Amino acid sequence: MNYIKPEDIKEYVSKNPEGIAGMSEELAVMVNHFAELLVKECAQFVEGKFDFCGDEIIIAEEVRKHFGVE
Repeated sequence: MNYIKPEDIKEYVSKNPEGIAGMSEELAVMVNHFAELLVKECAQFVEGKFDFCGDEIIIAEEVRKHFGVE
């Protein structure tokens, strides 16, 4: 997954103290985790709901790859 780095959050918060309600590192970790689960679930949906002679697996892999999810 292409995560938001803690350094990026610290830099953003230092430049924008009001930020997104002062997004903390813990919040960023939760947001990243949620996003990763969402991508995984979407890829599983494609794999499970469609039957394109194997193309659904390629599509699901491309979705994971695009979002940096293993």
